[in-house]
Amino acid sequence: MSNSPHAQLAILIPRLSRYISVHLERGEHPMSLSQFYVLQRINAGVTRASELARRARVSGPTMSGLVDRLVQGGFLARDSNDQDRRVVDMSLTPAGRALLGERSSALETAFSEMLAKATPAQLAELEHTCAFLAAALDERVRLPN
Repeated sequence: MSNSPHAQLAILIPRLSRYISVHLERGEHPMSLSQFYVLQRINAGVTRASELARRARVSGPTMSGLVDRLVQGGFLARDSNDQDRRVVDMSLTPAGRALLGERSSALETAFSEMLAKATPAQLAELEHTCAFLAAALDERVRLPN
């Protein structure tokens, strides 16, 4: 296998995804990476299941199942839309905000521990690379309205 950055990413990303999943599955309220993504997106202002499904590139029924489990757990609320009664918006409950904050903090701590031996220069390079990858991903997966 090639040692190119592309090949390295192809190996690293699934490992990183698994590492994150293991941390999310711990604790009193285990959650999947997909559920964490939903909480993050709703916290960022995406409030409709159809938009979440489009952004996550999953079917409507798949997203409905994710949302249903988060609502049943008390982490999301379904809210009527004052401007369009056919639309149901979602919002984080106080428990959902707390869970998202706790899991985000736990992941940040885990990554901090993982990178404890990195030099300031390596951390700066990683920060730059993460920003580059995030921008490239945003551009690559931009979906038409």
